[in-house]
Amino acid sequence: MSIADTVTKQYLQDNEVFSDVFNYQLFDGEQVIHPEDLTELDPSEMLVMSGRSTRGKQSKPGTRNLFRDLMKNTVIRRDQHAVYRLNLGTELQTNVHYAMPVRNQMYDAIDYYDQIEQTAKRHRRENNPPASSSGEFLSGFRKEDKLIPVFTLTIYFGSDPWDGPLCLHDMMELRDPRMKQHIQNYRLNLIEPSTLSKDELQKFQTSFREVMGYIKYSKNADELLAFTKDNPRMLLEVSAARVIGTMTGTDISYEEAKEGRIDMCKAIEDLMRTSEEQGHIEGKRDGRNEERAKILTSLVQLVKEGRMRAEDVAE
Repeated sequence: MSIADTVTKQYLQDNEVFSDVFNYQLFDGEQVIHPEDLTELDPSEMLVMSGRSTRGKQSKPGTRNLFRDLMKNTVIRRDQHAVYRLNLGTELQTNVHYAMPVRNQMYDAIDYYDQIEQTAKRHRRENNPPASSSGEFLSGFRKEDKLIPVFTLTIYFGSDPWDGPLCLHDMMELRDPRMKQHIQNYRLNLIEPSTLSKDELQKFQTSFREVMGYIKYSKNADELLAFTKDNPRMLLEVSAARVIGTMTGTDISYEEAKEGRIDMCKAIEDLMRTSEEQGHIEGKRDGRNEERAKILTSLVQLVKEGRMRAEDVAE
């Protein structure tokens, strides 16, 4: 597992961040899923593969272990009568995966199949009344049995746009609309920084807002400055700062962490210094760059003094 994979997984392991991203994706930011209602699930799935016939020889069946990045169960209480359960899975991508719809569909299908198998075992274990029809007997699944919904969310931590497929149909040549309407599709649930608007970023309640925003604007100093000015929550937990540092190449000194948090002003100072040095080397320093440097300096000072407000920084 790469460093990028490790730091993103450690960050999303936190129940507050995990619930935050799913509240955004499923409920438009409404706080429906609560951190205390999340339960860890085994992220591994086992795929049983039938034997293949090759040149007249039949190979033996085999198994393949598949691992989601994270898998959790939650209980959603909408009112005193309605209680819902959901299985929530995440796939954390630091690079574009061009077969992601198939990969996620496979995870979901295996999860549903496993639920059916576990339900059949429960009926046998509890000596429930025998199946009332041949259909129930063959499937082990009773007419009144229900599945727990599975929702898989792909979170992309790259600053470049996701140029991979967004659904199963995107991976096929389906030019005939008559055929396309009958071929089952699977849509990829995706969060990617480059497509998040300012309003959408505000729907995140945790530091995930700053992580996505920083990655989104990391290649444009002016836009990053504007985002930072509008989001004065500059003290981030170390796990969030590690994601930012790893994914954007920002040099962050973790030794300077205080009470488990990093002052991201230091990262802005480094950005300012790099920008100034590049301006001198390339001979492109002009009045606009000087003005930007002054704004960055003012920004850092205001945040350090605890007086950071959007209106405190001149346009």
